[in-house]
Amino acid sequence: MIATAVAVGAKEQGALLPLAVLLVLAARGDRWRDRVLPTAAALIPVLLYVTARSVVAGGVLAAGGLAPGLEGLTLAQRAWAMLALSLEWWRLALLPLHLSAEYSPGDVTVSTGLTPRHLAALTLWLGTAWTAWRCRRSAPAVTLGIAWAVLTLLPVANLVPTEILVAERTLFLPSWGAMVALAGAGALLPWPRRAKNAAVAVLVILGAARSIPRAGVWRNDETWYAALQRDAPRSYRTLWMQGNDAFRAGQWGTGERLLREAMAVAPGIPGPLEDLAGFYGRAGLWAQAAGMYRRAMELNETRPKPWTLLPSALLAARDTAGAVEWAEHAATRFPTDASVAGASLDALLSAGRCDRAAALLDARVAQLPAVFVEGVRVRLGSCAESSRR
Repeated sequence: MIATAVAVGAKEQGALLPLAVLLVLAARGDRWRDRVLPTAAALIPVLLYVTARSVVAGGVLAAGGLAPGLEGLTLAQRAWAMLALSLEWWRLALLPLHLSAEYSPGDVTVSTGLTPRHLAALTLWLGTAWTAWRCRRSAPAVTLGIAWAVLTLLPVANLVPTEILVAERTLFLPSWGAMVALAGAGALLPWPRRAKNAAVAVLVILGAARSIPRAGVWRNDETWYAALQRDAPRSYRTLWMQGNDAFRAGQWGTGERLLREAMAVAPGIPGPLEDLAGFYGRAGLWAQAAGMYRRAMELNETRPKPWTLLPSALLAARDTAGAVEWAEHAATRFPTDASVAGASLDALLSAGRCDRAAALLDARVAQLPAVFVEGVRVRLGSCAESSRR
């Protein structure tokens, strides 16, 4: 029970430990009635976690949106794309020579076609399934390890949205199964016990030497960003962050190029478009900024940020009618978002649409800060006086 609670607290995959306990007990040959108590003990923290997550996140599977690169794909297409990416799981579990702070489009390739990586992954998984079946009696540890790894990889296979393609932190629990399978296979080798112990010691030392220095990557934002640029220089996130840095350093041409490269390798992510729109606005290129905000909306209509900023961009571009239309549209689409309501009111007042602003304020007054409401009322008075003139 304690182990499951710690596992779930560290990573959501720990919720699968009750099933993993059943796997271990079945591999040991325990009777069904002897499996009930350990499984129930492991299940209690999971039920508490599921209840708490339902209250806080609004659902057990409320993981968020799709991972970059998987936008717009069906379940079958996501599964096929992840098949090729599963080679990264194998590499990281068995030969982690290259580790990365990021595995996203630009650094890894998402493909729904038939590629050599798909064929290699399919061959590897079919061979693994055959091995697990053949070893179920002669080497049950191999079968147990493979079954454990497959079971604990399912939650991060993007059959249910996880917002990430591949991440090293999601492989902690599956790696245990991989090591059990390797240990079971190693036990079959006709080596002296001393040689096997020496081989295990060497592998542990090599693994520790590779893993321990990586801990420093996650010390703070600066060390993580430095590792990101070194490990995944073509990742959309690296290009996005470097583009913003270039703009802040006054290197506007470089910044625009990097942000556009980020948009090219991850065309379904609205963030780089929104940031580039903001920089266009600072340069006075308001028509281009408005166009970027519209494109960002098309990618994800649930994000309030572009809806908040588009009306002011249109006003600055001297498209008053468009600004009024989008301000009212935004307020209707996000009726409980105070930032959207505030931006819409500001756009309506700046456009001189006093009556429309007053009607919107009356409808949203309960969701806005009192200080903001008072400021809007003052502006409404000035707006009405200007209209009478």
